[in-house]
Amino acid sequence: MTDFVSDRPAVRCFLSFTHEDDDLFDGFITPLKQKLQQYCAAGHGRKVDLFLDRETITWGQDWRRGIEKGLDAATVFIPVVTMHYFLESPSCRDELLAFYARAKELGLTDLILPLMVAGPEFLTGDSDDACIRVVEKLQYVDIREAVVSGPGTAAFRGMIKLVAGKLIKAVEAAENQLAWPGAQESGGDRRDADQRIGDLAGQILSQVKDFATILGEVTGLVNDGRASAGRTREDRAAEAQRITPLAIRARRAGTGFELAAAEVEAAVRAYLRNLRARGSDEQLDAARADYAQLAGSLDDLTAVESSVAEFFAGTGHNEEAVYAPLRAALGPLRLGAQSFQLGIQTLRRLRDVEV
Repeated sequence: MTDFVSDRPAVRCFLSFTHEDDDLFDGFITPLKQKLQQYCAAGHGRKVDLFLDRETITWGQDWRRGIEKGLDAATVFIPVVTMHYFLESPSCRDELLAFYARAKELGLTDLILPLMVAGPEFLTGDSDDACIRVVEKLQYVDIREAVVSGPGTAAFRGMIKLVAGKLIKAVEAAENQLAWPGAQESGGDRRDADQRIGDLAGQILSQVKDFATILGEVTGLVNDGRASAGRTREDRAAEAQRITPLAIRARRAGTGFELAAAEVEAAVRAYLRNLRARGSDEQLDAARADYAQLAGSLDDLTAVESSVAEFFAGTGHNEEAVYAPLRAALGPLRLGAQSFQLGIQTLRRLRDVEV
């Protein structure tokens, strides 16, 4: 006899983490995975397949396109967060923002369940990092005590129970919401999609302009300092103090650009997919023309990208190496530059989207 109940498809979860964090906390990811699966089955009667990397989730080479299928299946995205996640892992940032952008488009952001392992004091709604602001807004679960205590402890078991409950609740809410497709689009009628994309594109251009202006000002300050003979320690300190607020602005502009790029990509993919399924030939032709213009405008980002690389390969790097206050002052600019670079990579992938 076939057991139709146990044959029910499992809930799918994607665990996004850095291997540095797993090593730091003595390999806690594997017991976290195992115990979550066991408790979801025992406590909620739901089987869970929990994947540990992009390849094993079988999203294929274009894993961004796979996000759509994952959301249709109510896949849960679980970022295991430390400052490593935000500052040292571009791939983790990419995963989080891509999933968030499309989930936001569909009104399914509850399918993102962040677990905070270290550094919660940095998770604030007014952070300079858009990625951090996303996690803070999603109401993360603090699992520090459980991870430090280790598997087999009461703290770890309590954490598993809490996270499993939130995971299953999110899945069941998403399953109900997906049953009513008309309620999913957070942005309103699909006819407004081109306006939303246009608004995001305008936001991106503004952030690029702001970032380029800031970089030019910082470069000028550093070069002026180098050209000054007989600089005292006080002179250098004053230079670092002038650079600091600019660098902070650059970080905010860069990470905002990174998030907006992910939202543009998600919106464009959804818009084109809907047009291919439901649009007329005339609508498709108009969309192809608009899309070609958008893809062509990406070349305008090359000049700013080159300026960033030139600054950190030369002037900025040399001065940072010999003066600690300047190194601290330029830190936020480095983070903003990395986010700017990641956002450009995201937008360039749009060239590969089929219209």
